[in-house]
Amino acid sequence: MINKVVIVEDETAAAANLRSMLKNINPDVEVLEVLESVEEAVDFFSKGTDADVVFMDIHLADGDSF
Repeated sequence: MINKVVIVEDETAAAANLRSMLKNINPDVEVLEVLESVEEAVDFFSKGTDADVVFMDIHLADGDSF
C-alpha cells in the first residue's frame, strides 16, 4: 500500500489540492515533503527517502523535474 508520498510542485494551490485529494482517497497517506524547486528536490533525494511514490510537476520555476 502507498502511504508515504513526496510532492514536487511549485504552485502552492496545486500542491495543497493534490494533498487533499490523496487524503480523501487514503486518510493514512503521509506527505513526507512538499518541494518547490529542482534544487530542493535534488537536495532532498540525495539524502535518501523511504517514500513509496513521488508526484512531480514536470515544469518548475527553476527547470524541468526530469
